[in-house]
Amino acid sequence: MNDIDRIKDCWSVPDNWKVQVVGDNMEVFDSEDEHVITAMTRINIIEKINEHIEAQQNWVAIKLMEATLKEPIEA
Repeated sequence: MNDIDRIKDCWSVPDNWKVQVVGDNMEVFDSEDEHVITAMTRINIIEKINEHIEAQQNWVAIKLMEATLKEPIEA
C-alpha cells in the first residue's frame, strides 16, 4: 500500500481537498487550492534514514582506517 492510500485509510480527506505526491514529497491542498502541508513520503524518510546510517558507518570505517595508518598494528 502506498503512502497516499495509507493516509486515506487513517484520515478522512474532505471531498474537495487534494493529496498528491510531488517528487519526494507529499502535498495537501484545500478546496481553494491553498497549500496546507508538505511532508516527505514514508519511503523517502526510510531512504534518508538509511543514507544517514550508511554515511555514519562509512565515517567510522574511515576513522578506524586513519587511526590504523597513524599507528600501524604490528603482526
